[in-house]
Amino acid sequence: MKLRTRLLLILVGLLAFGLLATDIFTYFQLQSFLVGKVDQELTQASPTMLREVLRAAQGTPNLPNPFGGPGANGASSLQPGSVGELVTTNGEVLGTVHITYGGTNSSIAPNIPKSILKNLGNQTTSTNSFTPSTATNPSTGEYITTGATSGSGNFRVLIVPVGQGLLLVEAFPLNDVYSTLESLRNLEILVSVGVLLVLGLGGYYLVVLGLRPLEKVKHATREIAAGNLEKRVQIDSTKTEIGQLSLDFNEMIDRIEGEFKLRAATEARLRRFVSDASHELRTPLSFLRGHAELFRQGAISTPEELASSMKRIEEQAKRMGRLVDELLLLARFDEGSPVVLVPIDLRLIAHDAAADARAMAPERNVKVNAVEEVFVMAEETGLRQVVGNMVRNAIVHTPPGTSIELEVTKTHEAGLLKVIDFGPGIAPDKAQSIFDRFYRADPSRSRDSGGSGLGLAIVATIIQAYGGTFGVEPTLNNNSEISSASGATFWVSLPLKNS
Repeated sequence: MKLRTRLLLILVGLLAFGLLATDIFTYFQLQSFLVGKVDQELTQASPTMLREVLRAAQGTPNLPNPFGGPGANGASSLQPGSVGELVTTNGEVLGTVHITYGGTNSSIAPNIPKSILKNLGNQTTSTNSFTPSTATNPSTGEYITTGATSGSGNFRVLIVPVGQGLLLVEAFPLNDVYSTLESLRNLEILVSVGVLLVLGLGGYYLVVLGLRPLEKVKHATREIAAGNLEKRVQIDSTKTEIGQLSLDFNEMIDRIEGEFKLRAATEARLRRFVSDASHELRTPLSFLRGHAELFRQGAISTPEELASSMKRIEEQAKRMGRLVDELLLLARFDEGSPVVLVPIDLRLIAHDAAADARAMAPERNVKVNAVEEVFVMAEETGLRQVVGNMVRNAIVHTPPGTSIELEVTKTHEAGLLKVIDFGPGIAPDKAQSIFDRFYRADPSRSRDSGGSGLGLAIVATIIQAYGGTFGVEPTLNNNSEISSASGATFWVSLPLKNS
């Protein structure tokens, strides 16, 4: 069963229960009021009814007339359809009066249980004379509702003891009361059904309107399940529960979409990485296999040729070893292996890297600008490799004799190391890709002279693992000895100790 159907059934059920309770309460309240009014009329008519039944019983022996003669006929003041009887405690009727329209007598009389007559008759046995005044005192009698002795109809009856074991039975018909109650019942049924229909339709509209945001969530869920992760729920208001649900739903899908995009990017990067690694390893392996084939076929016959071949094999083996080491290093950081960061003097690392650069390229002018100690949080081995790769990149990609500067400074929260060269520089459109794995700014450069294309990728990976940032920008040439204004400045920034 749908939620809207359940809500509508609950709404209509509660409304029906409320209307039913109201109808029942109104019905019985009106019934009590109308019957109470009839009781008042019975009390007021008791003296007149007693006079009339005594006239009707004038032939009964030993029955005195307390009213002193026949008197005037007061039947015209009684309610049409009313019945009066003078009975004994045994139920013997001594006199009967029927007040009907047009003066016609009727045989319809109330059916009085004899047990009530006996109980009330016990109050009259000690009285030897008529006391008609008791007929006007309801506390001495009893009100009951009973049916007719024959036919249909109901009466409201007042039974009052009047002395000498006699009882006055006064009965008024309840036809008008029941007719009014029936009209009220029919009206309540009609009004209740109408109210249920109108409010049911209105409630259905309101339920559908209130659940419309859930329909949006449902349709969005189906589209997302079909693969459209860009689908979002339109939020009309965040002040409602459904609005909050829609907001949380959109946030959840945003995170899921982000995770899917991240996974897709990771998978694409992994495929590209495997493809590039395979391509990079294929070259030295093909070279080694080629020299092995030449040796097996006897093409290398002289000691000089053998020594040259072994030298080339050794160079390619070293190159392949470096490539494997770099790939393993990147794989370790990609796995999220924990790193232990300790304070390291960035100035010391810069001086050591400059010394290594002078040994690698003695013709180069390599300077270090570092005035104060700058302790950053890093691993010493990884940080040395980062700076070494940056310096080697500057040596490889600048003409021989080009000067290189290492500058160490710090800001309020970070230590900054720059490797500044004054070579040809890097085109702005290639600066965003320079730190990608196996990327070469100059595709025509050979792998022997240009390296594996992993140096700057290792810089980016290690610096990110240490919580730092990196980048490249054009060199601002303030060196008066160098006329060229071109060049590239690679920089890394790491958090300071206790920052």
